[in-house]
Amino acid sequence: MNNLVKVRLTSPQIKLIESVTAIPGNLEKSLREAVRSSAGTTRQIPYADLDQLAGWLAAEANREETLRRRRSLDRLYDEVQTALWEFDDRRIASGEPMPVVPSESILLAKPTKRGSRRKN
Repeated sequence: MNNLVKVRLTSPQIKLIESVTAIPGNLEKSLREAVRSSAGTTRQIPYADLDQLAGWLAAEANREETLRRRRSLDRLYDEVQTALWEFDDRRIASGEPMPVVPSESILLAKPTKRGSRRKN
């Protein structure tokens, strides 16, 4: 089994994803490539990218002041998260290991120097 998650996106959902301002450049490029096919068709998006997108959609929805847009973001988040859960369920049922998704906080953390803690 590969790490590509099947997800179906409509034209309004694609436009909503494109309107999310907080998505980092590398993820945005990957998502744009994945959603270029015609709307309503099933796309295969890498697990890590879809997982990051879910986080960015949730963050954008939490900041959104317009109720209508917030609800749209929440619905899209639910669909993306459901696709991830279904992928996880199929992966578990097949007995294959889960994909590893690096945490941005780990990737962005500055290394600490040995002995940098203050001793009391």
